[in-house]
Amino acid sequence: MSIKLKKKFGMLLVSMYSVLVGGLGAAFAKNNSDCNFIEINQGFYNSKSPILSNFSDNMAVVLKLNNNGGNYLRTLNLANKVREAAIPVIIERGAKCSNDCSAVFLASPIRHSNIEIFFPHYSPSEKSAIESLKPNEFYPVIKRRSVLQFLTEGLSEPLQNKLFTSYLNPKYSLGSTMNTPELKWLSTSALDRQTCNEIVSTKLAPTVSQTVPPDE
Repeated sequence: MSIKLKKKFGMLLVSMYSVLVGGLGAAFAKNNSDCNFIEINQGFYNSKSPILSNFSDNMAVVLKLNNNGGNYLRTLNLANKVREAAIPVIIERGAKCSNDCSAVFLASPIRHSNIEIFFPHYSPSEKSAIESLKPNEFYPVIKRRSVLQFLTEGLSEPLQNKLFTSYLNPKYSLGSTMNTPELKWLSTSALDRQTCNEIVSTKLAPTVSQTVPPDE
């Protein structure tokens, strides 16, 4: 190949590279801007729609928790999807997350809470339903130990120990101790000034394998 042809070929490669990089940059910018906050409020438990069916797998989402739970099965279904998709979860100041709601927070690998968090348990209405069952009636009761094992998967040993403590002592708040260090800025910054993309782009350190949870 002559020097002239080599020069033209080189220029062609540079042009193709520029177009490709430009296209990828535009696509990334488009996808990166397609980020949404979705609040999981009390209406979530009154809805019969499929869990997280209103957005696609490639859509960047941050969940805001603000509810008192009330449907353990629905909550754990959501928690499982949150873990599988590594969906960030935050709880703002003034919000609430009690009973089984905390399972969603604890299942996320990217999480930050500005309120106290305790090991998830049945809501008062669910406890009442369970206690009023007749001998021949069935209610889908989920054992706390099974929930503990689910929540400890993928956690580092120090975080597992904190979860065990709250499991054994209902008054022990997990609160800020379970927050992702990379989201520490959410404790001092106004959440309404932070973008969804800033949270989604959080980089996490690798975790260690799980340990066996204690018997109930």
